[in-house]
Amino acid sequence: QVAYVPGVGVDTHKFVASEGAREKIRKELAIDEDTIVLLSVGELIPRKNHIEVLKALKIMKDQGMLVSPESDERVEPKYKISYLIAGRGRMAAEIRDIIKTMALSDYVKMLGFRRDVADVFAASDIYVFPSHQEGLPVALMEAMSVGLPVICSRIRGNTDLIEDGVGGYLFDSKDEQTLVLALKRSSADLPTVRENMGQANIETMKSFDKEKVNELMKQLYEQL
Repeated sequence: QVAYVPGVGVDTHKFVASEGAREKIRKELAIDEDTIVLLSVGELIPRKNHIEVLKALKIMKDQGMLVSPESDERVEPKYKISYLIAGRGRMAAEIRDIIKTMALSDYVKMLGFRRDVADVFAASDIYVFPSHQEGLPVALMEAMSVGLPVICSRIRGNTDLIEDGVGGYLFDSKDEQTLVLALKRSSADLPTVRENMGQANIETMKSFDKEKVNELMKQLYEQL
């Protein structure tokens, strides 16, 4: 017989933020309360496609869509965005150079490896998952389990979890213009809309909870 088991399961209780984490992390990183914080967590390797997000932010910056001291006030709407990249890997130096070359230092912060990922999640508003390919997108599932709305690439694995406009927005991982659109849509959403998307993601993740998956496996083995 064939039975569907939702992946290996995710520990949905793993990421409990500490008291006042949002304020604490934002203060540490010098980010205002009214800034929309985008977050990507993961290894800095080509498959994770972080550079795509930088290209999209550069397009937005060049078109005057990002709030900065020198941005053109005639351009509307404008988005106050900060992009956090948490993780380490062989592309760290390259990504750092690209941020400098694209003059995105005001908008992008590389956090390196963090032990307090739960607190960083709490300080963020939107999770960005730009991978070219994934088996089971565990990092995406973890972000969903803490109730973050998501912007993710339209690839197998992601599309099983995120329906466009419900838990977040999908884009083509090789076309930064589609990412710009997703970033604009998500940044323009009212906080309540983002909250509802995050809530939808928490609901989706309930069926992927480790305890539930383990229980399902146990039942299947008992039937053999």
